[in-house]
Amino acid sequence: MYISIMKKCYAYSRVSSKAQVSESDDKKFGLVRQKDNAEAFCKKFGYSLVEIIDKGISGWSDKKSNLSHGELKVFLDAIDNGEIEAGSVFLLDDLSRIGRKGIMATQMVVGKIITAGISIHVWNGDRLDVYDNVSMNEIGGAVLLACAADNAYKDSAEKSRRHLKNWKKKRELAKNGGLLTRKVPAWIHITDDGKLELIPEKAAIVKDIVARYIGGKGSTSIARDLKAEGVKPMSRAWTLSAVNQIIKSHAMIGELVSSNGDV
Repeated sequence: MYISIMKKCYAYSRVSSKAQVSESDDKKFGLVRQKDNAEAFCKKFGYSLVEIIDKGISGWSDKKSNLSHGELKVFLDAIDNGEIEAGSVFLLDDLSRIGRKGIMATQMVVGKIITAGISIHVWNGDRLDVYDNVSMNEIGGAVLLACAADNAYKDSAEKSRRHLKNWKKKRELAKNGGLLTRKVPAWIHITDDGKLELIPEKAAIVKDIVARYIGGKGSTSIARDLKAEGVKPMSRAWTLSAVNQIIKSHAMIGELVSSNGDV
């Protein structure tokens, strides 16, 4: 009697925005496509699939990246702890899933993985590139890795540059009364001509909440009282977090806090 034990394929999928976290097949680079790619690989080459997924985590940001906060970090820590079997495969549909921080950062991650006896396979259904202790000691493999890492870095750097330039233009327009963003608090309405207006009934609720807080009531008590009084919530329900979100909102003093923390 022979027992066949399939080697494991640790398939890593990552999307950097919540919009790409979709169950729809029309998201070309979303999680669905990456999962389908991993399942096809394991079926074709005979591996047991283990999924590693980072949802809405950047491979570019210095503040919160997949290497510092994501499931990829958990996987790399598991390698350090000897929890990942040598001979396993680490699968990507594109090398940039590891990160977009440039050649040195990518080489460090790849080096940690392959030094543990785990080969990296980059496969998208057509082409298979393998990075392991053999290929990375050959000039061809090293150059292939460096080129892929450099392309990913330059692509993200250019996108970041364009994004910052776009926000700079929006800020200049905002100084002259233009609209900086259409994402506004629930008590503000954007008119057809792009002006901001308070929604009277909701603004009154905000003022009431602030007055109660200044008067000494805590957020939990305020949320409980609003529920009891039948005040219509601005989101799903009056909760501690819902009240805190209003009390701590910079919008009440006319400020906007960007995603990177700039005011």
